[in-house]
Amino acid sequence: MTYDVVDIPPEIANAVPAFMRSFGIKLGHFDFCVDTSGRHWFLKCNGSGGQYQFTEYATGLPITDAIAELPRKGRP
Repeated sequence: MTYDVVDIPPEIANAVPAFMRSFGIKLGHFDFCVDTSGRHWFLKCNGSGGQYQFTEYATGLPITDAIAELPRKGRP
């Protein structure tokens, strides 16, 4: 399995905050996969404590830093 940083289509970028508002969550760890035709598939949302550190290491994205900033910012 590999992990890549990809551009998120606008419909996904808009759907994630709508999902969070709908379910009243402030933090969500979303899992998607992308098939060979480029279609994004929603797998699940972990409302708390999602495992992400392996993704952070594989991609270099500052996920932990972004989560740590949430109390100060009040939003993702």
